[in-house]
Amino acid sequence: MNSRNTISSKSLAITPYHQGFETDASGWYYSTAGIDRYQSGSGPLALTAPDGSYYAQVNNDDADYSQNNYGGGGASVFGGLSPYPGNDFFQSVDVYLDTSWPAVASGRVSVDFVASNSDGTNYDWNTESRFGILAPNPSAGFSVRARGVQLVTLTTTGWYTFRVDYFKGSNPTDNSTVLMSVLDDNGAVIASQSFDNCDNPTTCTSNADLGGTGFVNFLAWRLGFADDMIGIDNVRSGFIAGDPEVSLSTASIDFGDIEVGTTSSIQNFIIENTGGTDLNLGTLVLTGSHNGDFTMVTDGCSNLTIAPTNTCSVVVVMTPSALGARTAQIDIPSNDLSNPDSVDLLANGVQAGLTMSSSSIDFADVEIGTTSNTQSFIIESTGGSDLTVGTLALTGSHSGDFTMVTDGCSNQTIAPANTCQVDVVVTPSALGARIAQIDIPSNALSNPDSVDLLANGVRADIILSTNDLDFGFVAMNNSDNSAVTITNSGSGNLIINSISSPNAPFSIIGGTCLALPVTLSPNQSCDLLIEFLPQSLAGNFTDSIEIVSNAISSPNNLTIRGSSNQQAVQVPIINNFGIGLLILMMAGLGLFSRRRITN
Repeated sequence: MNSRNTISSKSLAITPYHQGFETDASGWYYSTAGIDRYQSGSGPLALTAPDGSYYAQVNNDDADYSQNNYGGGGASVFGGLSPYPGNDFFQSVDVYLDTSWPAVASGRVSVDFVASNSDGTNYDWNTESRFGILAPNPSAGFSVRARGVQLVTLTTTGWYTFRVDYFKGSNPTDNSTVLMSVLDDNGAVIASQSFDNCDNPTTCTSNADLGGTGFVNFLAWRLGFADDMIGIDNVRSGFIAGDPEVSLSTASIDFGDIEVGTTSSIQNFIIENTGGTDLNLGTLVLTGSHNGDFTMVTDGCSNLTIAPTNTCSVVVVMTPSALGARTAQIDIPSNDLSNPDSVDLLANGVQAGLTMSSSSIDFADVEIGTTSNTQSFIIESTGGSDLTVGTLALTGSHSGDFTMVTDGCSNQTIAPANTCQVDVVVTPSALGARIAQIDIPSNALSNPDSVDLLANGVRADIILSTNDLDFGFVAMNNSDNSAVTITNSGSGNLIINSISSPNAPFSIIGGTCLALPVTLSPNQSCDLLIEFLPQSLAGNFTDSIEIVSNAISSPNNLTIRGSSNQQAVQVPIINNFGIGLLILMMAGLGLFSRRRITN
């Protein structure tokens, strides 16, 4: 829609007057209705914005509009200015009108401009004029006001521009004049009406300055319509002059959070000449505290002459060199009266951070050839930007003994405050200390990070107090017993799983090793009590006891031996009387023997 205005339309720095609705809808003056801002194609009306990405809709909160009560409940007022900006000034607004709407078909849409001003010098400006918008074959028209109503019949649905131009007369005796026009979407004038500033020529001052020193009672557009809403866009203001004007598509560019050392995506801004003569631009220059972080990758504006309504563009990127806020600006020298203009550049340098739940994992003693319990560590993204983790790698002297059974971190992108987890086990292949580490490459400031892995390979061993238990000779029906001590001579826990029972005449009759399985820590012992009891057997006996454990030498065998013969002769016990009797008997036998020899 900017192409309709061949005169200057540079925005005035007067609040709350806005150029359009590309930024927001706040600050608009309105009465009896609200103004809502919508993206092109959305909203209740779903209109396509004539310029840019947004338009607004005026909401009429009183659908009972009366054509005979001008400005009744259906009137909506917006776009107020205070004070008057000055002479040779214009205002315009784009309004969407659909000829199928009942309000248009019944002749109940009006667009008018109203203003009044008094500067205390008997000067009075009081304007109220409007266009009555009709569709083909409308019903009753509009009531006539002091300035009159010009009826305009519209046959095409679309966006229309309503414009008011203020001119100060060239002669001192001339009255200031106002020209009110209706333009179609191509900028062609459909209808216009003009009037001067005097309601009462006897009391008004000829050719008065519109600016004055007084106050504005009212200076706004007013829409009257019976429907609930109507679309508007591009409420413009400007001076009718031939000066060049710099109009920027944005006053600032915010790149947001950018990782330190990383180049942002491109951002651009457009310079438009909204004046009436050529705009001569000088060399655009990056200035400010951190101008070295910003680059104009495409400068299509420096030292360029831009004709009215034409544009040029500049493309910018930024690469933060440090953490925190990074600021600069692009100065735009030109022959505009507002020279120099500038565009502010903003960014925030951020960096990924990495924190580990532990810097080392110690598996302690783990038996050689057996796999440990699982140990875990967690990686958390603690920086201001996403943490990108590379492939985790096991390195170090004994890396082959360790395994990442679950790797939830390699080649992952982790948002700030989020985590991933790695699970590790170890299977020692030899005795003694086993060491390795997990290297963690990433884009964090601390890169490279790592987790140390530690373990101690251990193995149980067994020593018997004797490997060959010999009971020697034991007479039949007699018994003997002996204890054998089992000691863990290794560095890991000794687990005795089974002990075999010997055959008769041997047996295990007790000991602390019988409550199987038995676990002995290094240097700890238990014992077996073994008995040899030959009853009705005679001869030499040999057997063994098998001890099964997790010892290196398992199974271990204990040999047991013993011997026995027939039952021993019982010798009676002889007291003193018996001894005397025995002596007498032996003496008698001796006398008998001598007698026989002599014979």
